[in-house]
Formats: sequence, C-alpha cells, structure tokens
Amino acid sequence: MLSNAAEETLRVSASMLAIPLLKQSTSTDLTDPSMNIQGLIQSMLKDTPVSPKCELLQIIDILLERMPPAELANCRKDLLKYVWGVLKRKDASTSYAYMAVCRFIAVFDTPPKVIVQVYRSLVRDTASERDTVRAAMDVLLPALNKRPAEDEVLKAVLSYTRSVIGEEGNSIQQMTHVWDTITRHPNVFARHQAEIIPHMIRSLPLLGLQPKMSAEMRKLSVALARLITDWGSMIFMDGSV
Repeated sequence: MLSNAAEETLRVSASMLAIPLLKQSTSTDLTDPSMNIQGLIQSMLKDTPVSPKCELLQIIDILLERMPPAELANCRKDLLKYVWGVLKRKDASTSYAYMAVCRFIAVFDTPPKVIVQVYRSLVRDTASERDTVRAAMDVLLPALNKRPAEDEVLKAVLSYTRSVIGEEGNSIQQMTHVWDTITRHPNVFARHQAEIIPHMIRSLPLLGLQPKMSAEMRKLSVALARLITDWGSMIFMDGSV
C-alpha cells in the first residue's frame, strides 16, 4: 500500500509527464520494442493503486487510440476487465472509464451486452461532465454506425433511444442530452427518422422557449430544426409519405 505522498507523486508523474508524452508519440514510437507497451500495461493494471485510476484510464484511452490493435491484442481482456470494473464502481473516475471503454469498443470486438449497457448508461447520464460524455458518444456512435443495419446491437441501441425520447416527464437536461446526441450523429438514427421526427417536433418548442436560453441551447434548437427539415425532405423524396 503506497503512502498518500507516494500516490500523489504517481498521479502527478502520470498527468504531467506520461500522458503528455504519450499524446505526442506516434504509433511507430509506441510499437518500438524498446517501449514494451504490453509489459507496461500489464504492470500498471496489476500494481497501480486505486487512487490514480483517472490517469491510468487516460493512458489506456491514448494507447487504444494510437496503437495498432494487433499490438494490444494480448492485453485486450485485461484492459476490458479493468475498465469495466471501474465503471461498476460509479465514482469520480467513471467519465474517464466511459471514454476508455468506448475506445475499446471502437477498436476490438466487444460482447454485445457490454456495448448496449455502455450506450444505455451514457444516454441516461446527465450528471457527469457533459463534454466528457459527449466525447465518449463521439467515439462510440461512429463505431456503431459501421455495423450492419440488421445488427442486433444497433437494433437494441435504436430501440432504447426511441424508448427514452418517448418517456413522459423527461427533464430538460435529459432531452437536451438525447437531442444533442442525435443531432451530432444523425446517420446512426436516420433509419428510424419517421418514428423520431414527431418527438423532435414536440420537443423543439420546449427547448426553444426556455426563460434563460443559453447560446448552447439556441445552437441545439437550430440543429434540431435543421435535422427535422433534412429528414422530412428525405422521407418525402423516398416516397414514404
């Protein structure tokens, strides 16, 4: 068990040295045998104390983003086990864990129940830092969009989204989060546009008539109105109406 001082030293070293260095590294740098990244990962997952896990999750995210998947294949089970364990604890590091697990899903084949659970948690999360949740969605949804139209995971994600937007009594925060997700990734949800548009139309006045409307809310309202128009035109052109 490390002392508080030692843990703080480890945290500062990771945030001030290791993470910036990894962000500047190329995939060639990271695959250099002298770096022994696989050994480093296994050592970190085994020996790192609980408290600096935010920094470790950021390191995992960077490695998943920058390294060829084949170089991390031997560590993939350990990586998913660690990140999933952090997610289940629901603490201050959860947002970093979301980012890491979404990156993992984008890189490796992942159990369908994990993918669906991650999406459900993210689409319901209005408490975490919004930029972090948005960044995680921006990694996860393009990966899902590459799956076949009949893919069961994609069907489950779209079905759950329709369920959320159809709920009575959604808070403004929940509505804002869902519509922000859909307007940022319309291609993922376009196959259900005819079912989603009526909910968009009902939500638009609620979003656009807030007493103290922020610039971000105005931007979302415009994006939502534009998407209604674009999807409506697509439906008309396809002869669906």
